[in-house]
Amino acid sequence: MLDEVAVLLPQIDRLITGEAFDPQRDKASFRICATDNATQLYGPVLCQGLSANKISYNFQPWCDERFLELERNKLDLVLDAHMDLAGEHLHAELLFRDEFVCVVAKDSPLPDQLALTDYLAQDHIGVNVLHGRQTLPELALMVVDKRRRCPISVPYFTVAMKMVEGTSFLVTAPRRLAQVIANPAKTRLIKPPKQMAGFSYMMYWHPRQERDPQHRWLRQRFREATESIPSM
Repeated sequence: MLDEVAVLLPQIDRLITGEAFDPQRDKASFRICATDNATQLYGPVLCQGLSANKISYNFQPWCDERFLELERNKLDLVLDAHMDLAGEHLHAELLFRDEFVCVVAKDSPLPDQLALTDYLAQDHIGVNVLHGRQTLPELALMVVDKRRRCPISVPYFTVAMKMVEGTSFLVTAPRRLAQVIANPAKTRLIKPPKQMAGFSYMMYWHPRQERDPQHRWLRQRFREATESIPSM
């Protein structure tokens, strides 16, 4: 309870006084839950100019309880692909739209566009995003009553894309991240089956933080950082 009070009291004080948040003067530490996808995209941008103010960003490991932690005021933001998992009372805003690509070894004989049969015939490296599985590709395959083979699974996209080098494995990854991380000298990007639709990436926050000047500054910082993310 003391920890909760320590977080809430400054917010209440700013709301009462109407005082604006000044990152050059005010000290703040933001707790953000995000996959390595979002951390890789936003982390480098947020680091720029960070030493000039009193702000710190604490990116926390992705967890199944992320929205519960948001409810409990243990997190300030959750960055998540839109999957209708957040409570309807939570506030949400679109950050960007993305699509999937397949990352394969540079000398892979696979064509630049995969049919579903070709995709399912491969051995995949899965990325544990939610409940031990890579949710969006698995949900897309469930619609057509199919499953893929994942002899290997890892918790990070960055590791998975490194592992395909010199192998016959395939990784299904967000295009924006793959364009930044995948090594073009050892891998190439090909199009997945048409069943792998694009997705929206969101930021979520609790209604208690909607009017807080500190949190409003945080959300604006992510909007601005989004403009620096490589386009598809």
